[in-house]
Amino acid sequence: MTAPLGTVVQVGRVVLEPPAAPPVDLAGAGLAGAGLAGREGELAAVLRAVAAGAPGVVLAGGPGLGTTALALAAAARLAGRYPSGVRFVPLTGPDPGPALRELLRDLGVRAGEVPAATPHRTTLLRAVLAGAPTLLVLDDARSAAQVRALLPGGGSTVLVTTAAPLGELHLDGLAPVAVRGLPSAAAGALLPSCHGGLDVPALCPAPAVESAAALLEACHGSPLAVRLLAGTFPTPAAGLRALRTQHSTGRPRDAAATSARSSAVTAWLSNGS
Repeated sequence: MTAPLGTVVQVGRVVLEPPAAPPVDLAGAGLAGAGLAGREGELAAVLRAVAAGAPGVVLAGGPGLGTTALALAAAARLAGRYPSGVRFVPLTGPDPGPALRELLRDLGVRAGEVPAATPHRTTLLRAVLAGAPTLLVLDDARSAAQVRALLPGGGSTVLVTTAAPLGELHLDGLAPVAVRGLPSAAAGALLPSCHGGLDVPALCPAPAVESAAALLEACHGSPLAVRLLAGTFPTPAAGLRALRTQHSTGRPRDAAATSARSSAVTAWLSNGS
């Protein structure tokens, strides 16, 4: 829980209302035990960095590589360390001001008491969370400046997802974890085959195995692309034909992954899958 109703935060004089939105219920969504194919090393690196006292971790990887899924899985493992829970903060543009406003409102700050200037919002956020350790998942950061405006300080921690390395955040103590394309074996575990798994290719017709291998290569190690194609097309061959058609028409390879990203995260939170 954040500070209770009537608590005065000493930045001016701000009285908190009950939180406008509850923390993310990661345990209820079934994410604490969720498996991430091929991401055991990255998940362990996040947990080690937080256990060692890092104020945050930067998960850097391109669209569709699963940085958000990894951050949420790590948050589910870490949630018990933070009495005020986990907050998911989508960064929908380069300006951190709107995200700060929404976060402050969610934490119980009255609309009329949210400062107009971004630096003042940052100061207020740190004051509100000073006695309420919280884990913030900052999703899709564009710049180090944007992240710095949302660093809570105190006993709180951030998990940042980004397509850019944002290496300068090491100056703020944040640990980097690179999220790259999945190896073929791990990506293959996400694809259903004629007998439920690519680990038994001897039981499948050779053309099916070849189509699956070609499809995985075309997905460039993107778990989201593999899942989307596996859920959309009945066979790897059908998915491969669709990809080749897409490439021949000149559609950007990452367009589907980018457009589906928000709905995929929502579905994952809802279904725990």
